[in-house]
Amino acid sequence: MIETELLHHGYLFVFLGTIFEEDSRLLTSTFLAHRGYLHFSWVLIIAAMSTVAANQAYFLIARRTGVKWLDTASAGSRKIETVITWSHQHITPPRERWILQKKLIALAKMACG
Repeated sequence: MIETELLHHGYLFVFLGTIFEEDSRLLTSTFLAHRGYLHFSWVLIIAAMSTVAANQAYFLIARRTGVKWLDTASAGSRKIETVITWSHQHITPPRERWILQKKLIALAKMACG
């Protein structure tokens, strides 16, 4: 049942899958293209379009709610407060500070579990 739905809506699977979980969905989609269930060129085009759309959406969301979200997310976390303090000392423009803080916080969360 799930296999038939996947084959009927394969390109939608590629689009939504690469927005939320890029690597495994793209690997699965290229495997299905290799097996002949999907067309490889369409997989690449749709994956590229969804990645660009997701990056633009993330940027616009971060641009509107970035600082407020960062303040509420960092409340009480010593490690995140350290990252924010370091970025305020070494990076002046707020937009670049937000981008670096987001990446460093994600890295700190991955490293600390």
